[in-house]
Amino acid sequence: MALNALLPGLVAISSAVYSAVQGRGLLHRRWLRELERRHQGQMARDPNGLELRIMREGRVLRVSSGSLVGAAELRTETPVRLPPGFFLGPQRSFAGDGLGTGAWRLDPHFDVRGEPVWWVRAILGDPAVHDRLASLAGARPPLRVRGGHVSRPLPGRPVAEFEAALEIVDGLALALRDAAARTWAARAKRPGLALDAPYRLVGVMGGVPVRLSWEAGDPEGAVVLDATVPGLVPPDLLVEARRPGQTPGVALLDPVLDRHVVVSGASPERLRTLVCNDAVRGPLLALLHEAPGARIEGPRVRVRSPGPTPDTVLASLDEAVDLATALAGLSPGATVG
Repeated sequence: MALNALLPGLVAISSAVYSAVQGRGLLHRRWLRELERRHQGQMARDPNGLELRIMREGRVLRVSSGSLVGAAELRTETPVRLPPGFFLGPQRSFAGDGLGTGAWRLDPHFDVRGEPVWWVRAILGDPAVHDRLASLAGARPPLRVRGGHVSRPLPGRPVAEFEAALEIVDGLALALRDAAARTWAARAKRPGLALDAPYRLVGVMGGVPVRLSWEAGDPEGAVVLDATVPGLVPPDLLVEARRPGQTPGVALLDPVLDRHVVVSGASPERLRTLVCNDAVRGPLLALLHEAPGARIEGPRVRVRSPGPTPDTVLASLDEAVDLATALAGLSPGATVG
């Protein structure tokens, strides 16, 4: 009997809640439609709710929410190339265990993480990045940078609030992108090498074409140094340091080389003559001592180092160029000088 008496009230409350939810959902859809119209975006429904994709000069940003009534989020869809594990978010306590920003005015507000430390600090020390973060210190709602994406909650629905957030999120993503490329290039810069594209330097050293790059598509995210032999080296030539249990290659009939090096290719006699020549033998052993993972791949001396730091491969730059020069000296059509 008591339940029957309460039932009309419960129905009224449920109806009011349903109406409120439907009303907020309708407002949310109208808000997204207005943003879609203003920015010529594309609205879609994802598994978690509605989303709007906006294109800005080739960069994609996404507005999404977990439900029609949940707080929306603005996020850069196009990732920025940043140090592995780079994270920036609100500082949870002044004595955080992150890296810090390197700026005492910012440290109380931002938690920072990532490797290598030198690169994270260099990015945050870039004037454009520092100034943007300084303008956001203590701001609410806080933004985050994770996995190369910049995001910020949108607790309200005013269009003006969204426009301001759009400039903040996209502006910081651009500043981080440019600072990351600029500071990496500064670290990798060497005499004779010039920036050709983001994360790629090229040049000619001692007559040898050299290319240094951080390969985005590489599974290890490796920095790669290539010194190209300016001559006709057998395209199937492969020379690398011997690994335990590795199948023997071409017999070089040189006890030292046979113990430390594996050579493969279609013309054993020609390869033996090339690799065992005194002019090549010394530079080859010197390079493999400095960089055990170095290889000769046809007309290219290649050194790879996992991770984004160029220091390791650059330590072998002179040895790689010396070896390429020696190979060119024994190759028809070489023009080293």
